[in-house]
Amino acid sequence: MTIGKVSAIIVLISTIIGILANIAGITEFVLKMRDRYGPGSAQTSEISEEEPGKKQTDDIKRNVYSIDENGKITFVQGTEIVLRVKNNVGLVTTDSRGYLQGKGSEINSDSIYQIHNTPDDYSGLQGVYGFVRVAADEDNAPVYENADEIQSWECFEFFKHNEYVYIKSQANDKYITCVLDEEGDRLCARGEEVQEWELFSVYIRDKKKWKNIFTDEKMEF
Repeated sequence: MTIGKVSAIIVLISTIIGILANIAGITEFVLKMRDRYGPGSAQTSEISEEEPGKKQTDDIKRNVYSIDENGKITFVQGTEIVLRVKNNVGLVTTDSRGYLQGKGSEINSDSIYQIHNTPDDYSGLQGVYGFVRVAADEDNAPVYENADEIQSWECFEFFKHNEYVYIKSQANDKYITCVLDEEGDRLCARGEEVQEWELFSVYIRDKKKWKNIFTDEKMEF
């Protein structure tokens, strides 16, 4: 066998080996693509893509508030909430004199309060006129909005009660109540115990609506 023939055979064998290597590489690539995008992987891929959205819209409890063993609710710093009185279903809103009342029917800037947490685990509420405070040294301890900073007068605790919350004031250890038929259904920190008058629904933003944190009810205003 001549040297030329030997060289040709060697070249042919090398070419065949190269083709087989390329086929193996292509096969491996196809298998990887099938594993990644095939029918069996569709569910995993879909969950992975939608998970960030679910955390924001569906998993409200984990992302907006927590509840301890005593039922105390701690909201995420900066959460905006709307409160509605259980007894007369009026929205809590700040009137022209700064007092909080439970008679609103439309959500606007006067009915939205932002949560500010304190280092000692209390919650402050900030509205358009300032922080909400309790006038503990006045008759009936009215609740109004005009403070520039959070001190004990502006500190509250939220507690879960079935699908409602009740709110306790640090200023006098009384519960916030809506005094129906008294001075425009004003809120006062004078409740000695939690009854129907001291219960509120809490709503948070859910896209373009407001959603009850304990139910699927949404505000339709």
